[in-house]
Amino acid sequence: MTTFSQIVDTLTLEHLRPDMRANVAAYVNLTLRELHAGDNGGAILYAANLVEDTLTTTVAESHSWDIPRPHLFQKLAAARFDSFGFDRDAYASPRTPGAMFADSRYVKQYYRSGNSFAFMGCGQIGSTISLGWYEVPRRLEYYPAGDTRPCQWSEADQDFTYTGAYGVSETSQALAQTLCTNWILLRWGDLVMQGARAKIFARAGDEARSRLAYSSFSGLRPSMVSAETYEEA
Repeated sequence: MTTFSQIVDTLTLEHLRPDMRANVAAYVNLTLRELHAGDNGGAILYAANLVEDTLTTTVAESHSWDIPRPHLFQKLAAARFDSFGFDRDAYASPRTPGAMFADSRYVKQYYRSGNSFAFMGCGQIGSTISLGWYEVPRRLEYYPAGDTRPCQWSEADQDFTYTGAYGVSETSQALAQTLCTNWILLRWGDLVMQGARAKIFARAGDEARSRLAYSSFSGLRPSMVSAETYEEA
């Protein structure tokens, strides 16, 4: 359990390189992204990154949906056209736009266009679409220790401590946690630190320690993937 700024502080102190704080912050953010890329280049879809929403159609048989946070969007998981029930046949399939697509308007399907998705064959006006998609965690910003740091984790108390207005309500506390940490840092902070160490050692030209840190990172990574992804049905 930790926050982004605390990891950066720990690593810069560990390596006696306060001048590299910005680089270390970048390495931690990069490691978080690397944990979302599989060995074969495919995306790793973590259960904690799943977002759900319900859309209501305004046009018969079609609906356009703008991705709310395109910079974080990873992959559309499922689109269920609820007017067709709740079994397997209610789920839309991805299709490539073209002549065949135009001839099958009433078939349950969807395609992506830029930062939007188009759903076809989804029912009459007022029908609902149950949508699920994956987002990667946002890039985190380093906050210096003190009054500017919204929150930090206390190992002694096993809880967060908040600064100023960030501690006045559950809403402000949740905002502070969003600004300072994410579920990976809270559950897999040691793994992230090993990935960042490999990059710090490589930057310093210490290839032996870099390889050792990366080997540890690679050895721990499958445990995270196994624990945090859905099992195949």
